[in-house]
Amino acid sequence: MYDGFHYDLSPFLTFRSPPARLMEQIEKSSSVLTILLCDTPIDTCQPITAQSDVYHYTLNYLLTWKLVMKFFKSAPSEVKDWVNWQLHVFSDLQIKQNM
Repeated sequence: MYDGFHYDLSPFLTFRSPPARLMEQIEKSSSVLTILLCDTPIDTCQPITAQSDVYHYTLNYLLTWKLVMKFFKSAPSEVKDWVNWQLHVFSDLQIKQNM
């Protein structure tokens, strides 16, 4: 089906999203890291002391994303192609809206 912007392939593909707990952990860790590191410029190296709160939240954030990437890696190639195509369409729409 064509809705004006893209073809809806969802009836033909089965998607399994990452478990909700993983996404909750990413959201929680991201929020905490944003608060803890908000004053640190992007181009600055920020040393993190082992066993500190920042260390644990950073490790949690990175390892959780690693698990999410494993889910994506194990997805069928049709799903990966569809996601790439959706990202491409979305980025094109964002560029056109900013013009």
